[in-house]
Amino acid sequence: MEKIVFEYFGIVMMEPMALLFNWLIAIQCFIYAKRIKQFDLDTEFAKGWYRFFLFFGFSTAFGGLSHFFFHYTGMIGKLPSWSFAVLMITYLELAVSDSTDKKDILKKVIWVSSLFLFVLMIMQLDFLWVSIHTAIGLLFFLGLISLVTVRKGDDRWKEYLYGVFFMFLTLPFVAGKIDPHIWFNRHDVSHLLMMVALFFFEKSTIRILKSESSRVS
Repeated sequence: MEKIVFEYFGIVMMEPMALLFNWLIAIQCFIYAKRIKQFDLDTEFAKGWYRFFLFFGFSTAFGGLSHFFFHYTGMIGKLPSWSFAVLMITYLELAVSDSTDKKDILKKVIWVSSLFLFVLMIMQLDFLWVSIHTAIGLLFFLGLISLVTVRKGDDRWKEYLYGVFFMFLTLPFVAGKIDPHIWFNRHDVSHLLMMVALFFFEKSTIRILKSESSRVS
C-alpha cells in the first residue's frame, strides 16, 4: 500500500488521513465516555462501557500520532495505542458479561486471556494479537451475548448487533487490501465504519443505562 509521506521544516510526516480519522474517533469516544459518566458508575456494565470508550479514545489518539510520526517511532511507537486497545476490549468484555449468570467465571477468563494476549503482543510486537483479542470481544462477547439477550425480548441490546456488523464490515477492505484512493485507503474506510459502529454501541449503552436508572428511581 502506497503511503503519503511529506516533509515540513525538516520533519518527516506520514499518513495525515490516518491522523485525522484516528483523532476524530478519539473525540467521538471521549464525548461518549463523558455522556456515560453522567450515570452512576456503580455496576460493571456502566464502568466497563465508560472505560471502553475512554481507552478507545486514548488508543486512537496515540494511534494517529504513531502513524504520523512513524518515520521516527517505528513499530515501538505503536505500543501505547495497542496497549490501550487491549484494555478497551477487556472492559467491553467485562461490561457485557456482567449481564450473564457466569459473570464471576467469565471475569477471571477475561483477565487471564487479556494478559496472555498482551504479553504475546509485547514479545512479538505484532498487531495480530490485538486483532484476535478484538475479534473475540466483539464476536463472542458483545455479539453473542447481545444476540441471546435480544432473542429473549430485550430490544435495548439490538444496536450492539448493528455496531458489531459495521465493525466486521472493515474486514473485506483490510483483508482484501482494497484501497479506494491514496487519500482514502483501506484503513480510512475502516475508521469511518468504526465511527458508525461506535455510534450504535453508545446508543444501546445509553438506552440501557437510562432504563436501569429509571427503575432504581
